Amino acid sequence: MKRDDENPLSPSGGEMPRAGNEQVPRPSALVQYGWRVAMVLVCCIYVGILASNASGLYVIGVATYGHWFDDLFAILASNDAVAFGIDPYSPNPLDYFHRSHVYTSWWLCLHDLGLTRADTRWLGLTLVTAFFAVAIAGLKPKSWKETVFYVAALCSSPVLLAANRANNDLVVFLILSAAPLCLVDSQRTVRLFAVFLIVFAAGLKFFPLAGALILLAAGDRGELRMRFVIFALLCGLAGISLAGDFARGSYYLPDVRGLFSFGSVAIPNALQISSRGWRLAGWALGIAAFLVFFKRSKPVPGEKADENEDRLRFIMGASLLCACFWLNMNFSYRLIFSLWMLPYLWRVPGDKSEGAGLRRLAAWTRVLLVCALWLDTCICLLVNLVVNRIPGANPRAWADRLYVAEQPVTWAFFLCLLAFLAHFMRERLPILMPAKPIESPESGSSQTRP
Repeated sequence: MKRDDENPLSPSGGEMPRAGNEQVPRPSALVQYGWRVAMVLVCCIYVGILASNASGLYVIGVATYGHWFDDLFAILASNDAVAFGIDPYSPNPLDYFHRSHVYTSWWLCLHDLGLTRADTRWLGLTLVTAFFAVAIAGLKPKSWKETVFYVAALCSSPVLLAANRANNDLVVFLILSAAPLCLVDSQRTVRLFAVFLIVFAAGLKFFPLAGALILLAAGDRGELRMRFVIFALLCGLAGISLAGDFARGSYYLPDVRGLFSFGSVAIPNALQISSRGWRLAGWALGIAAFLVFFKRSKPVPGEKADENEDRLRFIMGASLLCACFWLNMNFSYRLIFSLWMLPYLWRVPGDKSEGAGLRRLAAWTRVLLVCALWLDTCICLLVNLVVNRIPGANPRAWADRLYVAEQPVTWAFFLCLLAFLAHFMRERLPILMPAKPIESPESGSSQTRP
């Protein structure tokens, strides 16, 4: 073993101190604070420039329609409709675009709190501010490269689109952001509270059910089984409460196509052909890929990963996005859940304690995530600034062709996420299984495998 005093680069002749698995000295708290301030300032300047220009947001694909917080306004208009005795599930005359209510009935309780369309501005500002505050709280850049990576995600058009519309995915983001914090707590009661958060979010928008995957983390066999029993009971209660909503299931599967959308049937939707066969083929490909990844995964012993909050955030974001991708088409603002994944994707490629395969996978996923967040913006800029100036050109046709051309990149990104999920499940599922008795080779007595 190499002795500490063999390193001549150390001031005392010894090796520089290491913190855990850190390969380089940890930056000072002041430096970290400085990079975070720089990150916030750059984001504010970028958004300020775009918002101050009448066409700035439109050019990068964020259509404001002349006002902000449209999706929040639609929900409050549905609540006003209930108060006025109007069916909220029919075209709503109180909404800008006469949109009907397309979410669960739990959202229609807001009028009981006294909230109306008049509260749109302050409530929207509060929601968007809280979203960015929570997102930034989880990002702690330690270098200029890491800061650029985080800024690229925070300033991407999907994130700005979610903020502009004050979409209720922001509420889901705020609720579920607390789940990983609960799961790494030392108190079992706090860890079990994560189950309630996931079910509550799923009652608002069904897709957060996929986040239950993180309930496999950070616990022994008994606790994990308890979590899923509680999860099943709470889901049953929520299902009873939402029984009337299941009859309107078609409302929760919007027909989304073209730029700033993603899903396994994006290609047939963009080409306006039947997507049923494509959907089945996409499911088959996803299942086959998952099984291959699962079989090839090599679980690592120990509980190190389970105690890592960044990893739990990554798994939760990946599980939500994969569920959305394979089940239906989605507006790109749903990529806000990728903000949870940023710290883990930045750390793993340079972490020598991780396997080489996992480091390569994280490095590729990091690149593909930036592509997923920015490719549609690049297409928008190309169409708006170049194609529109070509005589006789059809901007919509150009946009559709380029959107179809980018789909292999999107598929590669989600297959990478699927590989991470398969690795996580291969690591954690055995803990749920009953202990297997084994024979002692010396005494022949039966023992229990831990």
